[in-house]
Amino acid sequence: MKKNRDFDMVLKYLLNENLLKNALKGSELDTLEKVKATLSTVCDDLKDELELQRIEAEEREQKRLAIIASIEAQGFSLNELIKSKKSPTKKPNKYVFFNEKGEKTYWSGMGKMPKVLKEQVENGKDLESFLIVKQE
Repeated sequence: MKKNRDFDMVLKYLLNENLLKNALKGSELDTLEKVKATLSTVCDDLKDELELQRIEAEEREQKRLAIIASIEAQGFSLNELIKSKKSPTKKPNKYVFFNEKGEKTYWSGMGKMPKVLKEQVENGKDLESFLIVKQE
């Protein structure tokens, strides 16, 4: 917090010519020249940094446009390449059985066997008896 207040106070003086003149009355000219040089260096460094960021952004945009042009030259549109792949189709249900609540439940045969079905098979029921018969 103190750092922000200190900065705000310095900025207040730097941005107000009258406050700055009154605060610096009696200062050595050499000291003022050093402050001027420091401020000038800081400003130049900031300008250089901003220019470098602008150049990098411009180069990045040129690369992006070149990639798009290359994609289009290959006969693709950007949207074609961005489209998400279709999700894999769900396996059709292979088995039907009734759960603890008496509700008809389905299992594709993939993954872990449902607990209710597993118990029935372990108690002697044939898994084939739960097969869904497809009528053609």
